[in-house]
Amino acid sequence: MIKILFVGITGAMGQTFLSVLPQDMRIVSGVGKGILDVDFPIYESITEVTEDFDVIVDFSHVNLLDGVLDFALEQKKPLLIASTGITEALHDKIDAISQSIPIVQSGNYSYGVYALTQAVKLLSEILEDTDVEIIEKHHRFKKDAPSGTAEMLVNAVEQVRGDMDIHYGRSGQSDDRNVNDLGVHSIRGGTIVGEHSVIFADIDEVVEITHTAASKKIFAKGAFKAIYFIMRQDVGRYDLGDVVHG
Repeated sequence: MIKILFVGITGAMGQTFLSVLPQDMRIVSGVGKGILDVDFPIYESITEVTEDFDVIVDFSHVNLLDGVLDFALEQKKPLLIASTGITEALHDKIDAISQSIPIVQSGNYSYGVYALTQAVKLLSEILEDTDVEIIEKHHRFKKDAPSGTAEMLVNAVEQVRGDMDIHYGRSGQSDDRNVNDLGVHSIRGGTIVGEHSVIFADIDEVVEITHTAASKKIFAKGAFKAIYFIMRQDVGRYDLGDVVHG
């Protein structure tokens, strides 16, 4: 039985995680604000946790990540990070702490999204002279923009085509578009779970590839696979690609 400390348990992903939890996993404590009818304690701060656990799963706001990293290092326990909007300073801290504990971090735990990033790399190679635009859509409650998944897609393009000139949305007058421009556009509204499209536009033809999430269950299922993976690791920083191919 894998015992989980879940950070962000009172959020939408926490409740989704609980609804599809495998029989060989159990949440022994959670961190979050609010009340849930569950059979384990929920704390407002991770430093209050006293229960024994095997792994930390963090689907909380990025503002909590610094403290989560410190606690994971102190407890010497594996950590799964699903927070988005991670700053460069926090990425550096993840790198440093991963030298002492195993950490898997991804902006999206859907296997379909991982497949999308791989397809985008191939398309970026074949359609190397096309204009590229990324559009992401999420529910009205999502705070960060662009999404972590959109950043993964930007990285997928740049791995093939090198550093691009990123434009986050457009307004007013602008110069003619350069082939190295990469447009990233964020839409927020309603209850959209998540949709990401990458457009490769050339003269007289367009190739567009899209991933649509119908529910948050796909992120939980990918996270379960990541938990099994990270429990087998010693130390190091890993991503979803390591999980898929590990």
